[in-house]
Amino acid sequence: MTEQVSAAAPHYEAPLVIGTEATPPIAWRPVLITAAVVAAVITAVSWRIGAYSNELYFIGAGGHPAWGYVDQPPLTPVLAHGLWSVAHSLVLLRLPATLCMVAMVVLSALTARELGGERRAQTVAALTTATSILLLSLSATLATTAIDSALWATVLWLVVRWNRLRQDRLLLIATLVTAVALENKYLIVALWAVLIVAVLVAGPRELLRRPLLWVGGAVAILSAVPGLLWQASHDWPQIEMTSVIAAEAQQDAGGRLGFLPLVLFYAGIPVGVALAVRGAVRLWRIPAHRFLGITVGGVVLAFLIADGRHTYTGGLLPLLFAAGSINLRGRVWRVLAGAPGLILAALIAVPLSLSVLPVSTGAQVNILTRGSTGWPELVDTVAAAYRSAGPGPVALVADTYRQAGALDAYGESRGLPKASSPDRGYSAFGPPADEVTTVLWVGDRPPAEFRAAFAEVREVARFDDNPDGYLGINSDVPVWLCTGFHDDWQQLWPRIKHYDSRDRVAA
Repeated sequence: MTEQVSAAAPHYEAPLVIGTEATPPIAWRPVLITAAVVAAVITAVSWRIGAYSNELYFIGAGGHPAWGYVDQPPLTPVLAHGLWSVAHSLVLLRLPATLCMVAMVVLSALTARELGGERRAQTVAALTTATSILLLSLSATLATTAIDSALWATVLWLVVRWNRLRQDRLLLIATLVTAVALENKYLIVALWAVLIVAVLVAGPRELLRRPLLWVGGAVAILSAVPGLLWQASHDWPQIEMTSVIAAEAQQDAGGRLGFLPLVLFYAGIPVGVALAVRGAVRLWRIPAHRFLGITVGGVVLAFLIADGRHTYTGGLLPLLFAAGSINLRGRVWRVLAGAPGLILAALIAVPLSLSVLPVSTGAQVNILTRGSTGWPELVDTVAAAYRSAGPGPVALVADTYRQAGALDAYGESRGLPKASSPDRGYSAFGPPADEVTTVLWVGDRPPAEFRAAFAEVREVARFDDNPDGYLGINSDVPVWLCTGFHDDWQQLWPRIKHYDSRDRVAA
C-alpha cells in the first residue's frame, strides 16, 4: 500500500510517494564528473602548502594511541598518524578529507533524488556542494569536521531514503554510521537528539517504533563506551574544552552574533546560501519532510546557543542543497543556479578554501595557508639547538600543541626525541621522563612556574624566517635552554597544563 503525501504541498513541489520504489533516474554522469573534478582540483593543490597545525597535532597525538583524547575521540589522530607513517605525503594525509568531499557531492545528488529531484536538480545539488566555501575548505586538510560532515550527510541521506521506502535496514545502517562518527566527534549525538524530537513533533513516529533503529543505536552507544571511560578517568576534559571552544568562537568569529552570518556565508556565495535557505523552507513546507526541516533548524539553534563553531553545520548542507535544488523555475534561478551563478561561486570559493594563491597572498585570506607554513624550518632550528644543548638527556617541551605536533611529525628524521607540551591534548601525554634535568622549551617565554623549576633559563635560538605565519606559533619563535631542573615533573605538570593557550601568561 502506498501513501500519496504531496497534495498539501505547493504546486511547484515534487511529489513524494511513501513506500514505493518510484524515483527519478540517477544523474550519474554529471554527478560523477563533478566529483572527479573536485577531487582532481583538491589533489592538485594539496601539496602547495605544508601540513596544517591541526594535522600536525593529529599526527603527534596518533603516536600516543588511546581510546580518547582531551579534545576528541581517536579516529582522526590514529588515521593521521597511520597515513603519515606510510609516507610523509600531504596528498596521502589529506586523501580521507578529499574522499569525504567526493562523498558529499554524490550524497547531495542522491538526497535530491530521494526528495523527488530530477537530473537537473541532482546536478545542481552536486555542483552547489562542490562550490560550498565551507565544504571545500574542510576538504583542504585532514580534520575531524571534514569526516564528521560526510558521516552526517550519510546518516541524513539514509533517513531520507527510509522516509520514502520504509526499509528498516536503512535505519540500522544509519546507526552503524553513527557508531563510526562517535569515534571521530560526539556532535552527532546532537543530530540524533534533535531528530528524535522532530519525529515526535511532526512524524513519522513509526520511525521510533522500528526495532532495528534501537538495535543499531545500542551498537553505537557501546562503541562510544571506551572513549567515555577514558574521558571519565581523565576528569572529562572534553567538557572543559567546550567552554574553551566557545571562548574561541567569541573572540575569532563574533560568538553568537557571528554564528548565523558565517553559516550562511560559508554555505557558498551566491548559490549555496540561496539554495540552503530555499531548502530549509521546502523541508518545512512539505508535511512528509517537515521533521527534516525541524531537525535542521534545531541543530543550528543548538549550536548557536552552545556557542559552537559554524563549521559544525557542514553535515547539514548536502541535505539543504538537495532540497533547495528541486523544481527551480524562473529567470532568477536559471541564472543563480545555472552556469553564471555556479561559476561565480567557484571563483569565490576556490581561493578562499584551497591553496591556489601565492603563499604570501593566501596567508592573508586563508587561515589554512597561514597555519601551514614554516613548520619544517622551525624544527630545523630546534634540531640545531638540540645538538648544541650539551650531554645528558635533553627533552623537548613546546609552548603549544601545534608546535609539539610539528616536532613529532618532522623531528624523528632530524634525530629529535618525542615532544611534550602542557597545552591541550598534548598535556595528557605527560611530562618528560623523571630523570630529565635539561629541557629545550619551544615557543614564547616559559611561564613563571616552569622557569622557577630550573637553575637557568636562556634563549639560545630563534626561528624568524616565516613572515606568513602566526606570531609566536610558526613565526618568530624563540627556543629556550632550561638547565638544572630541581622540581618534580609529576607535581609540576598538573600546575602548568592548560587547555586554552590564550590563558597562559608568561609572567
